[in-house]
Amino acid sequence: MKHSHPLMPRPASKKSDQFCASEGSSLSDLFLSMDDEPLDLDEAILAPMAIRSLSKELFLAPEKHLPDTNDSSSAPIRFRKYQTSQWDDRFQELLLFQQEHGHLLVPHSYPPNQKLAQWVKRQRHQFKRKKLGHHSTLTDEREQQLLEVGFIFDSHRAVWHARFETLKAFRLANGHCGIPAKYEDGSLNVWIKHQRRQYLLFINGEKSTMTEERIAALNSIGFNWNPRNFARPNKV
Repeated sequence: MKHSHPLMPRPASKKSDQFCASEGSSLSDLFLSMDDEPLDLDEAILAPMAIRSLSKELFLAPEKHLPDTNDSSSAPIRFRKYQTSQWDDRFQELLLFQQEHGHLLVPHSYPPNQKLAQWVKRQRHQFKRKKLGHHSTLTDEREQQLLEVGFIFDSHRAVWHARFETLKAFRLANGHCGIPAKYEDGSLNVWIKHQRRQYLLFINGEKSTMTEERIAALNSIGFNWNPRNFARPNKV
């Protein structure tokens, strides 16, 4: 018979192993999954991994706490200051991203600064919780700060604008929006076809994801709603 010694560590239970795994993992992908509306093709094109995760229960990783201190009365204040400092740091990084890229649409996976990508997802999640009347770390002041620089809280809108920015970049580089059939980013062509279908539904008074705002944005870069009227260049 084996006897446990009081100084020997007990083997970790499966439950504790699972808790530690989740505690050490990164934030769940919340860019698309926190909305109640059904996802359309735009989201499926841009973030298939996020779409597949919709059926799973999503959660946020626990906040990192400061080391324990003997002064228990000051601990909550110190922790709040730490959180505020972390938030301000990420916000400044977001402004630098905007300065470099011309927009605030940080991708799901952003190797240069993955913490920023996770932070952006978290702000959208906290905004969703706030609108539902749940506890949220997104204060009115923080929400206003983000809105003032043009941050998009609605993930559906953010997905659309990300695709639009890709098309606009192509337009700036090539002088037109005629994406070749065998373009390296095939999903962009699929997205363009989807915009045309949604436009037809819109002008016929049927249910559509197209809006006046999106039509104006696409028109501003010379988008051709009827590909038959477009003389495609021989080279890109």
